[in-house]
Amino acid sequence: MPSVLVDEQDVETIFHDLTVRSLRRRTTGSLDSGDPPLDVETPSAVVIYVSDMPTVHVSEHSDLPPEVVLTAARDFTERRAEMWPDVHVEYLEVHEVGESHAEVTEGNPWPIGYVWERLRYDWSDIHSLRGVVIDSNLFKPGSTWELSAIPEDGGSRVEIRAVRHLRGRGLLLLPFFLPIPMISAAATVQEHLRHFLNSIQASSPDGVF
Repeated sequence: MPSVLVDEQDVETIFHDLTVRSLRRRTTGSLDSGDPPLDVETPSAVVIYVSDMPTVHVSEHSDLPPEVVLTAARDFTERRAEMWPDVHVEYLEVHEVGESHAEVTEGNPWPIGYVWERLRYDWSDIHSLRGVVIDSNLFKPGSTWELSAIPEDGGSRVEIRAVRHLRGRGLLLLPFFLPIPMISAAATVQEHLRHFLNSIQASSPDGVF
């Protein structure tokens, strides 16, 4: 069977067109009129498509206080691989750690192959941990991942927001981020957040990390 070569720009254009068409079918207005893009939401997870960059936002309540959640999120020891399913200790490399920042490479095997990203994490905002991609074989530099925790009902409201600019083989995952149907990307991030919170709870039943 002959091979068909499609360059990166063509792939971006194809999936962008598919996304716009599906959004038009499910909105009462037209995107051409300047209406905002559709937000497809479940009670605690949402994928929003903004231009060509998929954004994932998930939220969970935890009985743990915000400071415990955030302290665990800033842990870049091997324990990190136990808390986050998508962090594998053999691919975890800490390049630098400061008082309010860290530069770390994290990676894991995906169906499309080994993927990695080098991020600069910053927690100068005491309510959040924000990572910005410096380099990756899946995401473009400037892509972000942010976890925040604020007090709620004696515990915390914990949220993750990720804005992912796909590149290279990552473009093959664009359907994974499509807002219709709303599964996959947001569901996976939601599952990982729950695993993270449950891991902290199990190892710190007294609320001290």
